[in-house]
Amino acid sequence: MIGQIVGVIVFIGIVAGIVTLTELNRRKTISCAKCKTRFDFETDITYDEVESINDGKSNVAKIEFDCICKQCGANKIFTKKFTIASVDKEGNVKRNNVERNIKKYFS
Repeated sequence: MIGQIVGVIVFIGIVAGIVTLTELNRRKTISCAKCKTRFDFETDITYDEVESINDGKSNVAKIEFDCICKQCGANKIFTKKFTIASVDKEGNVKRNNVERNIKKYFS
């Protein structure tokens, strides 16, 4: 019984750690490496789709972001993948609003 409780607590701790690290990495990505100012989606960022990948189950867009810090002028370029559409087990296609997901990523 106590072993199961300890196991559950350890599992929750691992999941919480992964979520925290993922969020810290996202925040690092959407901030200036030089002065740590957070990029403003409306004024500091331009982006283009540089590649589209279709593996039969999903269609993924590889987006290249070009961010210019309004505080210090530093430039940061990086890429991130966003799912455009996916096919569920029944064969139904689920389409995602990539623009909305990109804005959400930077919020």
